[in-house]
Amino acid sequence: MKRTLAMVALLFLSACGTYRASTEVAESAHLQFMGNPEGVVFVLDDNLQRIVSEGASYDLNGIQATRYTAQPGTHVLRVEKNGQLLILKKIYLSSGDVYEVNLP
Repeated sequence: MKRTLAMVALLFLSACGTYRASTEVAESAHLQFMGNPEGVVFVLDDNLQRIVSEGASYDLNGIQATRYTAQPGTHVLRVEKNGQLLILKKIYLSSGDVYEVNLP
């Protein structure tokens, strides 16, 4: 009986272990413009105006996607195409978020 109890205790103690997890958090967010970026400019928080077509572009399921990095937080996004206002809205970006803007 003592031998069986000792074996059970040994098995129980050997099954105990530690668990350690690590999480990596992105420190930036992204604006992703979907569609033809020609003639489109955007301004984030009344800062520098950027030309959308100069961003990193790639094909995403047959649609041109152009991505810019932004800081997390609340922003005012203004998007214009050929001088015409398309979007003016307040947005919130969390770390690691991708905020998608569909261009006409």
